[in-house]
Amino acid sequence: MKISNGNIFITTALLLLTVALCFGILSALTYLFPYFLKEELGFSALRPLHVSMAIFWIILGAT
Repeated sequence: MKISNGNIFITTALLLLTVALCFGILSALTYLFPYFLKEELGFSALRPLHVSMAIFWIILGAT
């Protein structure tokens, strides 16, 4: 079975959506509970990751 380029783009876009949602949930939790994951990952570290993954998801999904 041959895997087309379209399937690779869709699969990668769905993976990026899942990662962006996970980073979004973690950043929301660190925003609501300031001491949750403050040592490892703070809100200032999670927000750019969430935004970057969401932008890449939009661009890749549109492609």
